[in-house]
Amino acid sequence: RPTILGSAGTLANAAGDFIFLSVITNAFQGKVIAEFAADPEELNAKTAATIQQDQDVYSTGHVKAFVARFEELGGTIVASEVYQAGDTSFSTQLQQIQEANPDVILLSSFAPEVPLLIQEAREMGIETTIVGGDTWDEPEKFFGTLADNAPLEGIYQTTNFAPEMPGAEVQQFFDAYMTAFGTAPDGIASSGYDAMLLLANAIEQADSTDPVAIRDALTATKTFQGSTYISHYDENRHPVKSLAILTVRGGEIQTYKIVEP
Repeated sequence: RPTILGSAGTLANAAGDFIFLSVITNAFQGKVIAEFAADPEELNAKTAATIQQDQDVYSTGHVKAFVARFEELGGTIVASEVYQAGDTSFSTQLQQIQEANPDVILLSSFAPEVPLLIQEAREMGIETTIVGGDTWDEPEKFFGTLADNAPLEGIYQTTNFAPEMPGAEVQQFFDAYMTAFGTAPDGIASSGYDAMLLLANAIEQADSTDPVAIRDALTATKTFQGSTYISHYDENRHPVKSLAILTVRGGEIQTYKIVEP
């Protein structure tokens, strides 16, 4: 039967003939954040360093896409470091990056390692702008790791969802989630909501619960509007969709910009 995944570590069509994604892929996020880093009107970075979790499928694909696009735009990768899941000290990797002195650092990682790594970088005097992806989409864990979140100021990340995205449905989802749970939805909540709505819409369009009919209806999805906007599905059954770039300002997550598909 058709399954809509909320993880983008591999090609959906390689995982099975009935697999779709509801989220932006790690490859697309890597491309967008590379363009953001290199943009003369944004970070204007000429050199970059990457740090990723060792042998993690998401991190590997994210970094690969970032590097390819950054170099395509004329940038240079000056350091590429890895760490092991569960590490709490990153001095060896950060020393290499400090010596390379990049204009931007891509941190393709997860909480709690992300805030710990950023804190250690700042303590070492590394003031380089740090960017990442939707693996940072766990606000409670992300902001609950450090005793003082001041080191997180000025970081940027791509994500699936922001309440400033266009569409009345976006605000409806935001308000309903706030009413139900008393907290703002994040990209993970948004992805789950859209996955179920996509499936419901496909069943309605197919007027059937037959798996093949539902799959074909999902494949034909156009201009879907849920908590996010999906233009269509590509040949890999990945959504061509909007995303947001978030930043931390004044100790709070803020929407920096919306990137349309």
